[in-house]
Amino acid sequence: MANPSILPLMGRGAHLRRVVGPWRRPLARVAGVDNTALTEHSDAQAASLLGLTSAALLTHFQSLAADARLGTSVPETLELARHASTRFAALDRALAALTDHGSSPEAGLGAFTEALGQFHRHTAPQTWPQVLLKCVLVCGFATDFEGAVSEHLPPALRAQFSSLVAEAQALAWWARQSLESLVDADPEVVHSLGLFGRRVLAEGSAQAQRVAGQDSSLAALCTGSVPGSLEELSASVQLIADLVEASAQRMVALGLQP
Repeated sequence: MANPSILPLMGRGAHLRRVVGPWRRPLARVAGVDNTALTEHSDAQAASLLGLTSAALLTHFQSLAADARLGTSVPETLELARHASTRFAALDRALAALTDHGSSPEAGLGAFTEALGQFHRHTAPQTWPQVLLKCVLVCGFATDFEGAVSEHLPPALRAQFSSLVAEAQALAWWARQSLESLVDADPEVVHSLGLFGRRVLAEGSAQAQRVAGQDSSLAALCTGSVPGSLEELSASVQLIADLVEASAQRMVALGLQP
C-alpha cells in the first residue's frame, strides 16, 4: 500500500475553514481559454458523471451492507443497514438520470465499477471503529467532491448530482458521532485507527487518479477545463490533492495522524 507521505498533495498548507460539511472552494478558471466553452456540456459528459455517481453508490451500498455484520449491537447494525438502503434508493435515481442522458446502466456503471470496487476491497474494515471511520472519510470525500465540481455544471445536472450526494452527509454525521463516543469511552481506539485511515486516503487518491486518467472528458467537466489540455491535467491533480487534504483534516479533527 502506498505511503500517504508520497501522495501528490499540492497546496497542503492551505487549511480548510470547515473540516466537516460541504467544501466549496472554487477552482480558478483556465487562463487564455474561452470560458463559454467551459459551460457547454454534452450528454456524454453528463452520462459519465452520472455513471461515476451510480458506480459510487452501488459499490458503497455493497460495502455498507457487508460491513453491517461488524456492528457491536443490534441498533448499530440496523442503523448502518438503513443508511445502506438510502444509498440503493439514490442509485435507482442515478440510473434513471443516466438513462435520460442516453446511456444504459451497463455502459454507465461499467466504466467505473472496477476502480471503485477495488477501492472498497482494499479498504475493507475489520472492526466496527474502522467501519465508522471509513464512513466519515468516504462520505466526506463525496460531499467535498460535489462541492468542488458543482459550480462547473449546468443547473439541471447540478441539481441531479447534488441530490444524489446529499444523503451522504447524514451517514457521515452519524458515523462521526458514533466514533467520537467510542473514542471518549476508550482513547486507545485512536491508535489502532490511524493506519487504517491512512490506507483509505492512499487508496482513495490512487483510484481517483485512475478514474481521472481514464476519462479526460469527465475530468474536464469536473474542473471546468478543456479535455486533454495541460490545464485539465493540472486542475485534476489539484482537485484530487485538495480532496485528500480535506480527508486528512477530518482525521486530524478525530485525533488521528493522517
